[in-house]
Amino acid sequence: MTTTATSSTSAPRGDAGVPSTGDRPIQRLSGVQLFQVSVFWFALNAIWGGFEIFQQKRVVQLVGDEAPLALGAMEILAMPIAVLTMPVAGSISDYTTSRWGRRKQFILFGSLATTVALIGLGLAPTFPVLVVFFVLLQLTSNVARG
Repeated sequence: MTTTATSSTSAPRGDAGVPSTGDRPIQRLSGVQLFQVSVFWFALNAIWGGFEIFQQKRVVQLVGDEAPLALGAMEILAMPIAVLTMPVAGSISDYTTSRWGRRKQFILFGSLATTVALIGLGLAPTFPVLVVFFVLLQLTSNVARG
């Protein structure tokens, strides 16, 4: 019977001297790529900052005096979507391998779908339609961030 000794201090090395984590691809980002990601995150945060102001005015237009209750209901309904979508999308993208890399397809799909959700929010004729597009915005923007 033979035994093989393994060292717990030496992990297999991946690209750029970064420890390998199994099937999860690891690659350091260049300065340009980090800048691009930063611009993307800034844009997403700007969308949400502007949307919160728009949302309050739009809900008042659609439901009148019941706006505070309606806003609370919207947020409570959409909160689980936001809480669950980002970690799930992030985990899936961590192990995705494609010719586009790990995250680009999620960013592209999420950004395009977020655009559709924003247009729908702007054109929503009723409060229930506004809620549907708000939930879609939560889902798609969190897929893009994941």
